[in-house]
Amino acid sequence: MYLVCPSCTATNRIPNERLRDEPVCGKCGHALMAAQPVAISEQALPKFIAD
Repeated sequence: MYLVCPSCTATNRIPNERLRDEPVCGKCGHALMAAQPVAISEQALPKFIAD
């Protein structure tokens, strides 16, 4: 699975079996699956909803 970092917008590939391990961004170290909503800029939104 690919997850986009809400902090730096880097795309991170996370194996499905590791999704429960609280993955962090490989570029900036920010949590990729935070329990609270995050604000996303209009410019970054397409990256978060892309297939």
